[in-house]
Amino acid sequence: MESYRYEMTIGGQKFVLRTTENKEYLDSLVEFVNDRIEEIAKEGIASSAKCALLASFYIADELFKLKSNRPDNLLNKHYVKKLDTLMRKIDNAIK
Repeated sequence: MESYRYEMTIGGQKFVLRTTENKEYLDSLVEFVNDRIEEIAKEGIASSAKCALLASFYIADELFKLKSNRPDNLLNKHYVKKLDTLMRKIDNAIK
């Protein structure tokens, strides 16, 4: 997939990035982050910068908790199996 310019607004700030990611996927990320920022703002924090920083902290916390619940060896085994399957398919396709 070729890269394209994706324009987004997070916490009232406009950003542009060059990406190959699916637009719907990126839209869902932006919505998720904005929802977290709005939740924090409702708690009375007026500074949009502080809201964005706290949102990033809470999102990082969620990510770390998810990672700790799934041992790395399970992830590695999963990806090794997927890669083996893909390599076999590629081998069969080029024969």
